[in-house]
Amino acid sequence: MVTTVTTPALVEEITLIVAVTGRELITWDPDASLSEGTGSVILLQDAASPGVVADLTARGVAVRTVTVTDGTGDVGEVGEGRVFYLPGQATDLAAHLGAADHPDVAVYGAVGGAGTTTFAAALAEALADPALGGDGQALLVEASGHSAFDHLLGLENTAGRRLPDLAGTSTLTAAMLRDLPWSGDVAVLSGTGPVPDYLDTAMPVVRDSGRWSGGEVTGRPVLVVPATVPGALAGRAALARIPGAAVVLRGMPRSDLEWNDALTLLGRAPEVTWDDDPFLTAETDRGDFGPGQSTGTAGTAAARLVTALADSLDGGNS
Repeated sequence: MVTTVTTPALVEEITLIVAVTGRELITWDPDASLSEGTGSVILLQDAASPGVVADLTARGVAVRTVTVTDGTGDVGEVGEGRVFYLPGQATDLAAHLGAADHPDVAVYGAVGGAGTTTFAAALAEALADPALGGDGQALLVEASGHSAFDHLLGLENTAGRRLPDLAGTSTLTAAMLRDLPWSGDVAVLSGTGPVPDYLDTAMPVVRDSGRWSGGEVTGRPVLVVPATVPGALAGRAALARIPGAAVVLRGMPRSDLEWNDALTLLGRAPEVTWDDDPFLTAETDRGDFGPGQSTGTAGTAAARLVTALADSLDGGNS
């Protein structure tokens, strides 16, 4: 956890609160050193810190901001992060920081059609799996602006609230999850519309963020790269902007690109490979794909990714 808080009374407050959570608190400076493998951090601030966010993002680290104030100063435009008034909300802040241990993952595609929706669904199931260290539940979020999960997971006729039903809702709480459609052990927040700013659900969150198009990274980034010439080159360009992203290299049918050539074009080795799945289309057409059913080779790759990134997917919150 990184802090830019300078107000003396607030520094004292957050030091005590962070100590209760058992976390490490690093006072920011441009030469600040983060633990190896850090994929995301919580940034505690008492005023907007766009320069710090930009610096961390350039290192490939996703940033979640939490602003603290005693109510006497102007915190400025703080974006999507939570704001806590201290000392009155000290208990709420401690609870929020403790809940942030759960992974928050954003799945991007290097190109359109990379398979982010499919892989995000498989990754949510893997993060929920107790055999892989999960707590038995996860939340899958439609963050791409498209509405694909209902069709992919066969939930078209399943009752439950979708994103349009949550318009104007700033916080999705654990109590609200029962109103969402579920696929196996995964709650699905599907449809089109803005995602609530705060997902206080006390479980892993996986966001299908669609094709990478720049901008601020939300959550621990995972980049799905098709093993094609356009895919590998687009992946290389994306990694220049999000170098800390975990890479999933996806085998594509009828691609003539040799594996070693794909790695050369990409510029680095992937964390995991996702083998081509000849049964994926048929399983999707039958409504047999999804958590609690079959996730095919996507599920195999997702499980390997959870294992490979166990340390940085535990919230990654230094």
